[in-house]
Amino acid sequence: MDDKKIDDMFFKLYGYDLLPNEYKEIARKTSAYAGFRLYIKIQEKFKNKMRWILGALTK
Repeated sequence: MDDKKIDDMFFKLYGYDLLPNEYKEIARKTSAYAGFRLYIKIQEKFKNKMRWILGALTK
């Protein structure tokens, strides 16, 4: 997932989508934002690996 999609998801989730850009830049420096990005990236990696593992097990 690209950075723009992750940004949009984060700001909508926390209700920050209507904030001015300078406040969004501050929000990007928070631990909540870092944790959210990390969660999304890890989820993408494991989802692909789990598909491969489940596909191999069902053959």
